[in-house]
Amino acid sequence: MQEILTLPNFINEQEKRTLKTILIAHGKWDLWKDQWKALGFKSIASFKQAAEVPMLLLATNICHAQDVIFLVEQHLDGSAARNKMATGNLDAAPPVTVLSIPGVNFAYGATNASTLIDSGDAATMIKNMRTTALESAKRKNRKYVTMPAIGMGAFLGNIRASEIIKLYFATLIQLMQTTYRNDFDAIYFNPAGQAPIFRTMLNAAKNSGEFPLFMTQKDVKFLAINLSKNGFATAFLNPSDADVIWGVYDAGEYYKNGHYVGEEDIGATSTAPIGSKRITPEAYTNRITQVSP
Repeated sequence: MQEILTLPNFINEQEKRTLKTILIAHGKWDLWKDQWKALGFKSIASFKQAAEVPMLLLATNICHAQDVIFLVEQHLDGSAARNKMATGNLDAAPPVTVLSIPGVNFAYGATNASTLIDSGDAATMIKNMRTTALESAKRKNRKYVTMPAIGMGAFLGNIRASEIIKLYFATLIQLMQTTYRNDFDAIYFNPAGQAPIFRTMLNAAKNSGEFPLFMTQKDVKFLAINLSKNGFATAFLNPSDADVIWGVYDAGEYYKNGHYVGEEDIGATSTAPIGSKRITPEAYTNRITQVSP
């Protein structure tokens, strides 16, 4: 199993090659292929299938779950939510489980978006990503989850974007209506600029019965912090990057060099980087709590 941990040494930043291509280039294909069961696959056929997927897209099947302490709380500056240093005893602060998983990269994920949509692979990838994150929260016994509009930023692209957005929404609604209906007390989802579309779809689904999915327009990081602070077992979905999933970068990714967006904010305002591969490799390995079938 030690061979698994050497994988980041083979992977480039924003890796578009397949796992098979990478392993063949380094003379490791036969070794890994023979370890399909130890790697967690149900069959050698499923391993070979996964090995043909570009690494940027394969990462959507893996969720890192890490309990972190946030060092900040919310400060409202007009209508904007800002970070300010948390008050009180941080040693006694309840943790928030950060669920790190990437959205499907339709913009530059090495496969044409139309091809993925027409083949049905787009729907499958989105469902696998949603299922992996929810299953990870369930395994961590988190009854409340806050979610931003994962996959609808830099990864969305401009090819059939409206169809992709509806796939993201429909998949979440369907999973919460059926598979996870009784597993959570509340999932709070912020659809960002797509609120009218999501509200319409959610209301239509709830006409046939209530289920624990709710729309919010609050900052979901601070919502998770406040829920946890008030005694609710909470997880927060962190739209990560494949580079972090594969160990090429630390949790928080570019938080050290000024490229500051959502994931960098998580790294800069919490204890998440302590669980990075370079600081505590065993903690990094233990964070992989769920892999999509």
